[in-house]
This record gives sequence, C-alpha cells and structure tokens, in this order.
Amino acid sequence: MPPMPLTDDDTVDVVGVRKDGGIDMVVSAVGPIDDSPETLDLLRRKLQNYIAGATSEEFLRYYGRPLGTRVTIYISCAYPISPAARNVIDQARSRAAQQQISVEVTAAMGSSH
Repeated sequence: MPPMPLTDDDTVDVVGVRKDGGIDMVVSAVGPIDDSPETLDLLRRKLQNYIAGATSEEFLRYYGRPLGTRVTIYISCAYPISPAARNVIDQARSRAAQQQISVEVTAAMGSSH
C-alpha cells in the first residue's frame, strides 16, 4: 500500500499570517490524492479540522487575530486529485463558505488552479 498523501488529520501543515491581516492554512499533499476510502476519509477529516481551527477563537488568538479574520485554506497538490477527492473538497468549500472561509486548490503556493 502506498503511503498516505496527507499528514494526519490533527496536524495543520502550514499556517501563515498575511500582510493584510488574514490567515492562510495549507494542506500539503505529498502524492496523488486518490479515491481510496482511507484517503477520502482523511481528507474529509483534515478539512473539517482546518475549518474548525479557522473559526476557533483560541486558534486565531494564537496567531494574534480576532474572530472573523479572513481565512483561506489551500490544498497544495502538484499531483493528480481524483474526482471523488475533488468532490470532498467541493463539499468542504461549501461548508467553509458559510463561515466566510475560502477553500482553494493549488498546484504550488502562488498559483491557483
């Protein structure tokens, strides 16, 4: 079995505070995001945890930001992303948008696709 393309679901891979005061959170994939049940479940849980963090007063305070801070969650993946995984991402994007959080997919930080 190939290694998982994502880190465990309770780890935020990268967090950055933007010059405009917002926060970027990055899910970093180290391989293709396939459609195996294990990968899809991990992706779903990881995105749920990122959204929870983005709306957590404790998390935002840690980075010196108040509740309501603009947050963008990036899935950085230079590898193929299966249609089923894109569906999980789209579902998370819809949930996140309800809380004014953006979810974007990028092949490399700095270039969205």
